[in-house]
Amino acid sequence: MMLQLREITFADFDDCVAINVRDDQRTFVDPPVYSIALSKIETRWQWQPRAVYDDEKLIGFVNFGETEAGVYYLDSVIIDARFQGRGYGRALMLLMIAHIKALSGYHTIELTHDPSNAVAARLYLSLGFIYTGKTTHDEPVMKKDLTPQPPLRNHNEGA
Repeated sequence: MMLQLREITFADFDDCVAINVRDDQRTFVDPPVYSIALSKIETRWQWQPRAVYDDEKLIGFVNFGETEAGVYYLDSVIIDARFQGRGYGRALMLLMIAHIKALSGYHTIELTHDPSNAVAARLYLSLGFIYTGKTTHDEPVMKKDLTPQPPLRNHNEGA
């Protein structure tokens, strides 16, 4: 598995907007065409819609943007229904964490999920996201701090 984020071009636009989740997931996330349109009219957050490829195979879509200094928001994380259940969701989240961490000055990732989407909640928790206690559009907000943490001290040291 070799995931890459790519800017959406005229050549792959139709394939990107055709990305779909399973029928039982349709209420969890907006379709890519919505996020692409949002990126053109909502300029405050500098949305960055991206196609997700595994080698040369389009397998998903992600949209993210800077919401405030040092904070990136993952708005849409989509693996096409045909490619779900193969580890792509976790791999894409790890790629996004690394990508955002590499951007100078970005220390936090925030996202939300539909409260009934237990699979997403488990994934995000397993990757170190924590609940903030806030909600946006009736969805719980989660965040992950990307600031390097000092190593844990061994309590046996110096004893």
